[in-house]
Amino acid sequence: MATPTVTTWIDRTGPTVREALLLLDSQAGTRFEAEFHAAIAEAQVDFDVTRITEVVDRWWAYAIAEANPDPEADAAWMRIKAGDESDIVEQWRLLPDGSHDVYRKDVTDEWVFSYHRPALEA
Repeated sequence: MATPTVTTWIDRTGPTVREALLLLDSQAGTRFEAEFHAAIAEAQVDFDVTRITEVVDRWWAYAIAEANPDPEADAAWMRIKAGDESDIVEQWRLLPDGSHDVYRKDVTDEWVFSYHRPALEA
């Protein structure tokens, strides 16, 4: 599968993300505005602007993906939604301590342990 190339860039700022979303997917743009305003309201109470940045970052990634569609990835997603899991090559299994064991398909299409990913520090 080829790595998609970003050809349409969107700055990671509230105004440009909003503008892009409203052009690409008006419903997403409306949801972004609602989440952004909710994050601002929370920041007015506790002065923590982290949530505002998180909203912009999350919707920026969506806007970039919408502005730069990847036909191969879209086709793979449609196959997975239809029940064909042949495109899935990695599984993460969550362990009680928050870490993950990662399994990958081998040449015989069997799931084999690949590596252990420690839990993220809080």
